[in-house]
Amino acid sequence: MIKLRFVLGLILLGWLTACALPLPAVTEPGGLRPLPEPVEGQPTGQPTGQPTDPGQPTDPVQPTASVPETGGLRPLPEPVEGQPTEPVQPTEPGQPTDPGQPTHGSLLLRTLTEEQQRPNYYVFSNYPYLAEGYSAETTFAFNQAVEGQLLQALALFKVDLASLRGERFGFSHPSTFLSGYQIHTATRSLVSLEMDLSVYRAGAAHPLPSTLTVTFSLESGQPLALADLFAPGAAYLDRLSELATGQLRERGTLLLDEGIAPTAESFQNWVVNPHGLTLIFDVYQVSAYAAGVQRVTIPFDQLTGLLADGAPPPGLTAEPLTVERMLMPIQSPDPALLEA
Repeated sequence: MIKLRFVLGLILLGWLTACALPLPAVTEPGGLRPLPEPVEGQPTGQPTGQPTDPGQPTDPVQPTASVPETGGLRPLPEPVEGQPTEPVQPTEPGQPTDPGQPTHGSLLLRTLTEEQQRPNYYVFSNYPYLAEGYSAETTFAFNQAVEGQLLQALALFKVDLASLRGERFGFSHPSTFLSGYQIHTATRSLVSLEMDLSVYRAGAAHPLPSTLTVTFSLESGQPLALADLFAPGAAYLDRLSELATGQLRERGTLLLDEGIAPTAESFQNWVVNPHGLTLIFDVYQVSAYAAGVQRVTIPFDQLTGLLADGAPPPGLTAEPLTVERMLMPIQSPDPALLEA
């Protein structure tokens, strides 16, 4: 009887002991504890289970709100109706932030160089050219008007040099073709300029200066002729001859009256500016070489009743055009530049 009670007591004690001890934790394959079940309405946090193997790294799950998009940029916010959107900045440095911004063009400096030994000559010409801001047709027409005249003069220079090959004597110094320019008017509607040339043929006593002029309407995309400044049928040639003759005689530089006769040939070179119409006469046209190139400016108010629409050329008072150099005198080139 006593033994039976003792056995029952041991069984009861073992049962009580088993109930008091916690059950061992069950691990998933790989050594991690299972993640807790998510609770609706509450955020999920970082997992707290650590691997049972100390050498195995953990793989924490990051919250989705901090994951960057491809390229490292956060996604743009959705546009809200009625509110302006933020401008998108360029992804590469150096790109304009607003490529649709209109430009107004500019006159830049361009240099033409050339050198040859037989015949011996070099060319160093500076002239302006139009870049950007206007239609391709207008830009081409302007540059053609400027470069076309300059290249035509250069071609005549080379033709003249070709005759030197048949001569028995030669010169150690070269012939030269040099040019510079001066811009008298540069607005977004009108450009008026002169190109000054100095052409020297080896063996001559001195170089020969000459002038080329261009007045160009950027609105119409066409160069202007002198007749375009005046009303149809106006006797403007007679008036120009009269006024120019008076100024040259007052200076004492008028020696050749035929060079200022009232014909279109007498007034091939001209420019306009806010002060008036400037007529340019090359050497030997109205005076001797020593007197140099002659310029006569006639104010527009002295041409009353002759001008087209009764006013100076449109565009003189328009917004200014960006110009790299308004004046570029004739220069001789750096020898190192020619060698390059």
